[in-house]
Amino acid sequence: MFPLPESIIPKFVRTLPLGVKGMSENKNSGHIEQQSHQKEKTDTAGMLNFIRQGTQMGRQGILDLLGKTEDPAFRRELKRQLGEYETLYEAADGLLKQQGAKQEDVSSVAKFSAQMMTAMKTWKDPSVSHMAEMMVQGNTMGVTETIRKQKAYRDSGETDPRVEKLAGKFLATEEENVEGMKRFL
Repeated sequence: MFPLPESIIPKFVRTLPLGVKGMSENKNSGHIEQQSHQKEKTDTAGMLNFIRQGTQMGRQGILDLLGKTEDPAFRRELKRQLGEYETLYEAADGLLKQQGAKQEDVSSVAKFSAQMMTAMKTWKDPSVSHMAEMMVQGNTMGVTETIRKQKAYRDSGETDPRVEKLAGKFLATEEENVEGMKRFL
């Protein structure tokens, strides 16, 4: 990556601890680099927390958009998706509790960042078509990350059939959500 002049990097970003929001400064080159795939937890608890956090972000995105649209059909689809995320969240949360594993929430920085991005994008274009496009983009990222996470989980050798099934349902939900949004594009 190219080096950024320090004068254009806001001071609060320069003072963040390394690793916040996937950004870090390479001390050797002075570059700011995006960490594509930080060290991940590929065990059962890691997979369950991935599902839990993915549903938290999906739910937050839907709740943000519900407040920005009056279109009845679009609202119905958003509420359907919200229900799916809530079911998946409860299932992942329940399995984590059964294991006695730590439940990891999405960071408040990540939530705030997503909310601000949604606010900016919908301020610029508040159409249902644009909101549906935003949902498709988010769900497509979810599909990609879920497939990658499932592979890492299987490769770890520590798999639980219940978690495999839940991860499959999460992936199917993300794919169904894309299909559900296509008619609004």
